[in-house]
Amino acid sequence: MKRANHFEFIDTNKVAFVTSEDGVTLVYNKEGQRYTYNKTIEELNNILDSRFFFQINRAQIVNVNVISKAHPYFNNRMKLESNKPWIKEYLIVTRSKLAEFKAWLDQ
Repeated sequence: MKRANHFEFIDTNKVAFVTSEDGVTLVYNKEGQRYTYNKTIEELNNILDSRFFFQINRAQIVNVNVISKAHPYFNNRMKLESNKPWIKEYLIVTRSKLAEFKAWLDQ
């Protein structure tokens, strides 16, 4: 992961969630530190362990270990609450991913 003017290696177990903003993939660790990733969110999704990570919409991947609650959200979607207070982002599971997400949680 790129951080300022150097690269750092982070353990995927320490990744809390991933988001894409304006074409830039941002990886947040469980302490809230942000890293830029030089590939797309789809490419990152392909290498993360699917037992722990799920792409909830086209711009976000979430680690199951940071989810504290999941509840219905309008328009047949689901809103996730995080156990990390620094996560201020809305974590919304889209309608197209909802059935797959529920099955993933039941694993």
